[in-house]
Amino acid sequence: MDQVEEEYAQDDITIDLSFENAELDFELLDEATEESKDAPQTDSERVQISVQQVKETLQSVPNTDSNLQAHISTIADYLVQLEEKVRDLTVKNAMQTIDLHNLRQLYQASIEENEALATKKEAREAKEANKTLLDSNKSSNQIKAQLQEYMELDMEVQKAKQDNSKLTAEHERVVELCAKFQEEVLLKEIEVAKSDKRLHIMAAQLDNTKELHEQVVKENADLRAQMEAMATQNQTLLKHKKLLVLEVKALQKYSHVNIAGLEQEAQEARMMQKSISAQLERAQEERDELKEKLNELNISGVDTA
Repeated sequence: MDQVEEEYAQDDITIDLSFENAELDFELLDEATEESKDAPQTDSERVQISVQQVKETLQSVPNTDSNLQAHISTIADYLVQLEEKVRDLTVKNAMQTIDLHNLRQLYQASIEENEALATKKEAREAKEANKTLLDSNKSSNQIKAQLQEYMELDMEVQKAKQDNSKLTAEHERVVELCAKFQEEVLLKEIEVAKSDKRLHIMAAQLDNTKELHEQVVKENADLRAQMEAMATQNQTLLKHKKLLVLEVKALQKYSHVNIAGLEQEAQEARMMQKSISAQLERAQEERDELKEKLNELNISGVDTA
């Protein structure tokens, strides 16, 4: 800072530091606000847009964890609080800068006035030197007090800058946290897409199983009809056998009947009955095998689901 020379420090200088009638130029502030509106988006605005996009994405994703939405809402509220703190510190810093600028102007004016008085001092009488020296010392003390106040204001400004740097670091940490949340949301979307794909595959397998089940049911119905037809045919053959036996017994008293032919017919009837019984057994075995296959398909379909 500038130092006052000793030969100029003897003048009577009074500096008025009252800002009672000072006015703040709000037009300049409005112009700065309009310029800030036209300026590109800041990091905080981009972060707010990103958080809003993440919230909309989570709302569009089904079965999304509500804790994620709560965390993102908390982060958005905290960002608003941080922006309000930064805005307050910015306004405070601007006011302090204006005060410092006014103090510099007053200090420069005091130096100029001191120099002007120093040029007039040479024409004054020697008996006024002591009084002027005392007044100058008093003015110097006032200037020192003003300089001390200026230094204190400067320290406050430095402290405000440090607080601003802390808020900036916190803001960067919140931005990083938002990026992590967005990455988790993308991973969840990928998992949902994979689940949908697996669901479509399982639905196709279920449709195939239903078709196979319908085919097996149809085959069982056909086999059941065949078995019923064979059973009816077997009953018919048994009735014919009984009738033949009755006829043989009735005609046995007549010696003219060919007993050997009747026995051969009876033997053929028994062989036909055995053949039909074997066919019925094979049909029953095929039916049991189809039932086992159907049960295995149903069990595998349940396990896959």
